[in-house]
Amino acid sequence: MRNWRVLTAAVAAVAAVLAAVGVYFYLNKADQRAQDKVTQVSVLVATQPIPVGTSGATAQEKGWLSTKKVAKKDAPPGALTTANGLGSLVAAYAIDNGGYITPSSFVTSSLLGNFSGAIAKGKEAISISVDQQHGVAGLIQPGDNVNVVVSLRIRDLAKDADAGLMTSAYLTSLKVLAIGTTTAVTPQPSSAVPAGSGTTATTQPQANVVQNKGLITVEVTPRQAEQIAEAYALNALVYVTLTPTHFDPKKFTFPAEVVEANNLFDQQLAKWREAENLVPVKK
Repeated sequence: MRNWRVLTAAVAAVAAVLAAVGVYFYLNKADQRAQDKVTQVSVLVATQPIPVGTSGATAQEKGWLSTKKVAKKDAPPGALTTANGLGSLVAAYAIDNGGYITPSSFVTSSLLGNFSGAIAKGKEAISISVDQQHGVAGLIQPGDNVNVVVSLRIRDLAKDADAGLMTSAYLTSLKVLAIGTTTAVTPQPSSAVPAGSGTTATTQPQANVVQNKGLITVEVTPRQAEQIAEAYALNALVYVTLTPTHFDPKKFTFPAEVVEANNLFDQQLAKWREAENLVPVKK
């Protein structure tokens, strides 16, 4: 019986120690949370709206950037505390009045750029609209290269008759400039919550998140742009195929013939040939 009492007392003592430790850590964290609410930190904010593309030097000269003390809980992670190093950069997106300045608020001008600057000399851009089946399940990304395959009904002008549905490789090695409105050089804006708003910074949608994977903008020659436009004008069914990274367009060979119902299969179809009177019909 005495041993049982000793064991019970020991268990009670251990429980008391654990409870005391738990209360200590709880109160310590509570103190930390309370401290965070009143702790002030200096952060860099915009003193007025800053248009996209504005240089850091201009923003500093005009007094559009200033440090301000805010509650630590309101400052986004990584918020800058000084404008040092921003002089040679440009605003990656429109910054609201009071918006926090983060490392991604200003970027090099080459990353910002305008879309037309990404198009090679002598080329132009045109968009191809495809669904998931005809657009490689939305796996195509800016910077990839694609081939275009077209299926459409052909009319025999000599006989003034429908020559049937035909499918053919159409264009090859077209550089993908954008998917939806996402390009390979689109900057990624970060949080920009007005200072002193009393709200906690939240992450805004990143600009590189593809919103419409079915709209593929490709770089083409003027002639190729006309071909794509004509294909759609003829209500053609357009497919795009994704080429591998080692694809060499100089070694690409278009198929010798288009594919149609008569040669869809890689074998002779006796009944078909009989129906087309290509071989004598057996009696």
